[in-house]
Amino acid sequence: MPCGLPGSFYSSLFPGRYLHIGLCTLALHNLSQVPDAVQDPRSSAWNENGTWILEGCKPETAAAYKRQFAKDFTCFLRHRSQELVPGGLLFCVMIASSIDGTSTSLPKRDHHQLQTNLQIAWRQLVSEGLLEQESLDTFNMPLFTPTMDEVKEVVCGNALQAEFEVVELEFVEIERAPAHLWVQTAAADAQTWGRTCEMMVRNFVGSLIQPHLGLAKFELLMERFRHLAAADDEVYRSSLMRLIVLALSRR
Repeated sequence: MPCGLPGSFYSSLFPGRYLHIGLCTLALHNLSQVPDAVQDPRSSAWNENGTWILEGCKPETAAAYKRQFAKDFTCFLRHRSQELVPGGLLFCVMIASSIDGTSTSLPKRDHHQLQTNLQIAWRQLVSEGLLEQESLDTFNMPLFTPTMDEVKEVVCGNALQAEFEVVELEFVEIERAPAHLWVQTAAADAQTWGRTCEMMVRNFVGSLIQPHLGLAKFELLMERFRHLAAADDEVYRSSLMRLIVLALSRR
């Protein structure tokens, strides 16, 4: 019988040895929190003047996000291992990044261009005095799209080898939509494309940004982002969605 419960999947949700099959789809890019070091002005990982791990951010910032992902993903798998019966299966589909990296390099994370335009819009409004610098320095996205290497480090690490057997671990690329339709939409009507990108951002992170800025300033940011997205063809040139598919069997 399918069953859903309220609560964070980084905590216990079901009784011990209760589940025969578990499924988590397109959710594990959400971290339990923004890494503490990223928000601390005294830390070398402080993401000053940035909103996420984008081009130009410090290696220390990227490393802090990677550590938070490893901690959260390990926590997720430990709780699921307690809830699965021996021989039970856990399936995870995760938004992935295509370029493997280490804590000293910066993979080009999925949703990179949308997030980049959002950060540019925020910085422009700060430079024009329409948003406060503090609003930018104190906000970061609690998101992480891992590479295959970063998932393998957790799944195949010593901490979980006694609990799970890896049945499948695969990197796949799928078409979000026929590429020519994305190009036609943008080429035919840039403003419509800008609004489409705006809706993506509103749905993806709007609930995090609006309480931080307040409604009026949030709408100002969305308007500026929409204009930037309408003029940017990088987003629609690639219609691929990169995923990591993981299947684990409880030992």
